Amino acid sequence: MLCKEKGYLAKLPRVLPGVENIQKMYVGRKHAVFLDTEGQLFAVGRNNEGQCGLPPYYPNVYPPVRIESDIGTGWDLVSVGKRHTNARRQALYTGNGRKVIDESIYSWGDDSDVQLGCGDTRGGGYEQLYAQPMDTLSMYKSGRNEEKRNESKMPHNVDINDYGEVVGPAHGGKNKSIKPTATVIEYSAHEPHLTWTPHLIQPFHLEPERRAHKLEYPATDHIISGDKFSLFRVRDSPDGWPETTHKLFCVGDNRVGQCGRTFQQSHQVPARTVKLPRRVHVHDVQCGNNHCFAYIQRWTEGREKEVWAWGDNRVKQISAKKPTKVCPPYRVDPSIRKAVEEGGLMLGDVAGIYCGHTASCIVYDPPGEKPIKENQESLEDDDNE
Repeated sequence: MLCKEKGYLAKLPRVLPGVENIQKMYVGRKHAVFLDTEGQLFAVGRNNEGQCGLPPYYPNVYPPVRIESDIGTGWDLVSVGKRHTNARRQALYTGNGRKVIDESIYSWGDDSDVQLGCGDTRGGGYEQLYAQPMDTLSMYKSGRNEEKRNESKMPHNVDINDYGEVVGPAHGGKNKSIKPTATVIEYSAHEPHLTWTPHLIQPFHLEPERRAHKLEYPATDHIISGDKFSLFRVRDSPDGWPETTHKLFCVGDNRVGQCGRTFQQSHQVPARTVKLPRRVHVHDVQCGNNHCFAYIQRWTEGREKEVWAWGDNRVKQISAKKPTKVCPPYRVDPSIRKAVEEGGLMLGDVAGIYCGHTASCIVYDPPGEKPIKENQESLEDDDNE
């Protein structure tokens, strides 16, 4: 890990001060976040939009600082964008001899393109009905930020009803839920569109079947961020189902189709999914500045592994045959296989994908010789006889 020395990049690698027992690191364009073995988050780098968890009048953060929050520690999954951060936190609630694990997604930093997934009222519409105040620079100065933090404190010893819902606090009645509740961000005319304290994102939109039975999606198991948008992978198949299927939800900027649905307005909340084939297992998702690649496998006949892509294509980071914007997603691997097979080789299964800022890479298993067709084999056998 590199550190800065007297305002310039260090010429030789040095130990980054202030962080220990780091198990994972997540590096964005101008800031980085580190996760230690105790579930704490540390941030370093640019902070002009609060992406390091401090007010923006600390424009640069060094050495790394721990991201303070009244919701505590327990972070286990992180993703960083250009000027925003997403993280999943695990909280264990106990009561009445039962245990419930709450795995919620929080976000903070720049929200100028609604990439935090908290919703807002800048464009009007139904969100205004549910608008709640947010943590902003003016609120911090007026003391409202501290008041909001105090209200967000939650005990971990609570009552749990027969349906596994957290209610309480313990022995304090079952009329008020203390589970974290997502509030829609409301910005006034002169407030910056940012927040530096972790803010719970809006819940994922449920399909009619799930909504009818009040079946929420399981916890997000993968988060990946581009410059001004974020993708969340959730399991769609029921518990115990032999075939695991996923859905991808997206929030944020959608000017070039980064959200993988249409070219319509940016997604304020995770209400719509990326338009991939139905019943697919998403092995991996990668994002560049404004484009995405997904490595999937269909649970249909053949179960072939495929690579799909969508978003910005101005420098042909998706395909040389497609326009500058690709949406809905487009399957890219057939054209690659065709070009390779014309050269006398064949590709194995997809082994992985990777996206740089404006570049993409698909890794295949080692290629072998192109197999001889059956009719060619029969002709060779006749010649040998």
